[in-house]
Amino acid sequence: MAENTMDNDVDPSATGNGNNNDPASEIAALRERLMRALAETENTRRQGERRAQDAQQYAITNFARELLQVVDNLRRALAAAEFDLDRVQRVKTALINRMHVFGALDPQFLFSSMAQEIRFIKLVIWGKISVFPQPPDPSASMPEQEPARMVEAIRRALPELEKLERYEKHATARLNRAISEIVKGKNADGRQDGPR
Repeated sequence: MAENTMDNDVDPSATGNGNNNDPASEIAALRERLMRALAETENTRRQGERRAQDAQQYAITNFARELLQVVDNLRRALAAAEFDLDRVQRVKTALINRMHVFGALDPQFLFSSMAQEIRFIKLVIWGKISVFPQPPDPSASMPEQEPARMVEAIRRALPELEKLERYEKHATARLNRAISEIVKGKNADGRQDGPR
């Protein structure tokens, strides 16, 4: 396999090794050889610049893609934390509203066990009981006036609200962490969050 060098590209008769030793033709051949070498050097330089530009563009694109993924993850974390906090607050509100309307969270059952229910059914079948008892109404013990009724509803819902408070604290902490991570990310870009 022959190597492609500058010496192999030039006609030996043009360099003065042939029959014609004319200085003008030798100068023209050398000039042509020099121009080819300069053109090849310029092409190599342009290729190098293009490769460097492509590498820089590729690096910037990869960095931007990775940064975009980080930002997307932070936004998703923020949205999830806001959703969790909103959900806990809606549950607390629904809990108080249910207590306000019905006076209890769970439906009141007439019988506390299956044995009591079977005993009652047998008494009805034997004809010893003709009137069905009414289940206890928790709202009957609730005050009628509005402010007092709401206070009683909150008092009755308080044990469940205390359980939900723990979830609300966790959701608030997640929200605060997500916000601080986003703020840290913005500050890392050279922006400051205020005078220092």
